[in-house]
Amino acid sequence: QKPERKARIGAVRGGAASGEPPAPPGVWALDAGRSATVCALDPKAISLWRADPAAAAALTVSRRGASAPVAFAAGQATATLPAAVVPADGDELRVSGSGAPAVLTVRVLPAAATVDALGESLVAAGCQGQFERLARATRVAEAPSP
Repeated sequence: QKPERKARIGAVRGGAASGEPPAPPGVWALDAGRSATVCALDPKAISLWRADPAAAAALTVSRRGASAPVAFAAGQATATLPAAVVPADGDELRVSGSGAPAVLTVRVLPAAATVDALGESLVAAGCQGQFERLARATRVAEAPSP
C-alpha cells in the first residue's frame, strides 16, 4: 500500500523570499523608482507603483515644465498619475522624492488585438520590463492544470 500524496497548489511572487527584487503588479503599473522606457495604452490611466509601501510617501512628477505631487498613504503601493502631467508619446516623466530621481520615457501603444501582438508592440517600443511581466502572466494563465 502506497502512502497517500497530497498536492498543494499556491502562488509564489517574486520578492525578498525568492531573491528577486519586487516588481509592479500586472503589466501597466509603472515603477516610480526605476528609470526605464515604459508603455501605456491610455496615458490618462497611468498608475505609478512603489516597491516599499510600508510608510506614507510623497513624490513629485514633472513633465515639460509642469509638475504635480503624488501622495501615497501607508500601505498604498499604487497611485494614479495626476492629470497635470499626463504624457504624450515620447515624453519623459521625472519622478523625484524617494531615493534617486527616475526618468520614465513613455511610449503610447495602440490597442492590440491579441496578447501576442501586444507583446510584440511592447518589445518594439523598448518596454522590456512590461513585456517580461506580460510573458510571466500569460505563462501562468495558460499553464495546463494537472
